[in-house]
Amino acid sequence: MRSATPPELAGKAKVELRKENFIPAREWVLTSSLFIVFIGFTLLVRFPFFFWPLSVDEGSYAYTAYWWFHGTQLYSDKLWFDRPQAIFLAFQAGMTLLGESTWAIRCWGALWSAATACVLFMLARRLTNQHAAICASILYTLFSAAPHVEGFTANAEIFMLLPATLAAYLIYIRQPLSAGFFVSMALLLKPSGIGACTFCVLWLFIDRASWRAWFAFLGASAILPIASIVHAALTSGLQAYLDAIVWYRLGVNVATGYQPENSPLAGWLITAPVWAPLVIVALTGLKSLSNRQRTFALLWFTTSVLGVAVGGHWIMHYFQQIIPPLTFFAGVGLSTVLKSTHPFRRGLDLTIIGLILSVFLTVEGPLFFAKPSAGMWQLYQRTGYTVATPAAEYIRSHSAPGDTIYVAFYEADIYHLAQRHSSSIYLFRLDLLYLLMPITVLSSRCSCANPSTYWI
Repeated sequence: MRSATPPELAGKAKVELRKENFIPAREWVLTSSLFIVFIGFTLLVRFPFFFWPLSVDEGSYAYTAYWWFHGTQLYSDKLWFDRPQAIFLAFQAGMTLLGESTWAIRCWGALWSAATACVLFMLARRLTNQHAAICASILYTLFSAAPHVEGFTANAEIFMLLPATLAAYLIYIRQPLSAGFFVSMALLLKPSGIGACTFCVLWLFIDRASWRAWFAFLGASAILPIASIVHAALTSGLQAYLDAIVWYRLGVNVATGYQPENSPLAGWLITAPVWAPLVIVALTGLKSLSNRQRTFALLWFTTSVLGVAVGGHWIMHYFQQIIPPLTFFAGVGLSTVLKSTHPFRRGLDLTIIGLILSVFLTVEGPLFFAKPSAGMWQLYQRTGYTVATPAAEYIRSHSAPGDTIYVAFYEADIYHLAQRHSSSIYLFRLDLLYLLMPITVLSSRCSCANPSTYWI
């Protein structure tokens, strides 16, 4: 019999690859059913928080998206934000589909988180097995909603994690073109998406990717940033765009000597009830991973920590970025224990895991059942959140839609709730502290925007 030629071997390899990627109809049904479970559980866990007061970040994103899509030019002296357009597009999509209310914004964020749980399942299944993937996704839907990482909010991290996790999955299965596209989406949704970019680049090195893979990844990753720059250049102007998203932030750090809102230690300690139990459970599954799997997951976690650090202020919601890799590790650990063939050892391990998870439930659990105003106060200790809704209702009933308001100096959520335009482009207290702007200068800038300005 004639020996196989190289083309024949290549043909056989393609057939084997098709067989590996082929998913039987039964598997599709099971996967779809699990996705429905993940989505349902995500909405169920977050439902109590749909009625909590809107946070300042959610309000500022919704406010900017609303006025941008109502004709006010972004990156102008009427509407300004130090972020690319992506997060505002994401918010506007949700407000168009579900509405502009607080519960609608929270529900939209929950749906993105549910999609992340589904992608995490796909990645964990490819890395390990279906049982570990189910454990990982269920843990993610619960821990990612924790109040002490602000998982119930629709912060930018919630949106960024979907394309970031999808990029991790795609880079692992060697689809660099798609991975490049989604990792750039993560970066445009939140600057700390640079952690996901770093992860993909490092994994391409570790995986010894070909020059074609590098070309596909880098080429695809440039598409969305170029589109963002071109849009800004054609509307507000390239200089205004760069001033907002690049030079402003760099200038702030130089001018102030970089003074974070929280210290790194404070950030890790505040969020410890969420990440610490996952770390301990994760340790039980490290041995069951191969070197390649362990390297991939540890790199994923390490670059996620980089994303947290890039945020600069060590705020609670920054730590959302470490939840996907940690729940992957914890899912593997939990699956390993559940599959143990030694009843006594399995029972002991499950008892220990139960005690560890009880820490999470003890700290976070009461907030899931707290009354909205009381829970918000317990978590943030901010009076503004408790009065924002009635204040916004008062403003709407005592002002005209064309009037402007200024909230001194912090609660940007009131702008969205009141549906009134800010008379200053600066929505945050930190902007004013960084700029060191005298109140007289701010007042003159506000009054020139609209003579009918209400101060709150």
